[in-house]
Amino acid sequence: MARQSDPRVFCSRSCSAHFNNTGRKLSRETRLKIANTLSSSPIFLLKSEIPKKLISYAPFNVTLEDLDKLYNDEKLSSGDIAKKYGVSVFRVIKKLKKYKIPRRSSAESNRIQFLRTPLTFNKKTVLTFKEKILYTAGLMLYWAEGAKGNSDKVDLANSDPNLAKLFIKMMREIYQVRESKFRASIFCYSNQDIKNLIAFW
Repeated sequence: MARQSDPRVFCSRSCSAHFNNTGRKLSRETRLKIANTLSSSPIFLLKSEIPKKLISYAPFNVTLEDLDKLYNDEKLSSGDIAKKYGVSVFRVIKKLKKYKIPRRSSAESNRIQFLRTPLTFNKKTVLTFKEKILYTAGLMLYWAEGAKGNSDKVDLANSDPNLAKLFIKMMREIYQVRESKFRASIFCYSNQDIKNLIAFW
């Protein structure tokens, strides 16, 4: 530990520790204790510094067939497989390399994760006459003005506030989209008054 010092001399505990302990030969354990005390995030021992009797490994005797089925057929991630067997992700990755099972790209992993995410909408299946009209109008509006290139979101651009309100109403009442999923953006030119546009919309 750092020696007690006059608080009027040093601006902080870190400053005091640095002054009083410069040049002292401290063990790594002592330095870690000092670092953990002064740091907001803990600093852990290296694996080589942990006594062997404290290190234990759960058995991971998965076969090539089982691992291939979990990873490629069931599309489980390395993390999912690790949780299933109670082992670290590193050991799963090491096993994949050992069995020469190609790992997925980041894009493919993200796509699988997206498809597994619960839907953020709940479309009505039974509609009243007025709801059918609203649904038809909303679909026609999206067919004419909506962006079709994105598979993970619904995007509509229009300068008429009444059409925008109609489309949002359809999304709320027919598809019952979760309110937190709505986003709005204003596109404007440099010669326009941005504050007035924001106030208008």
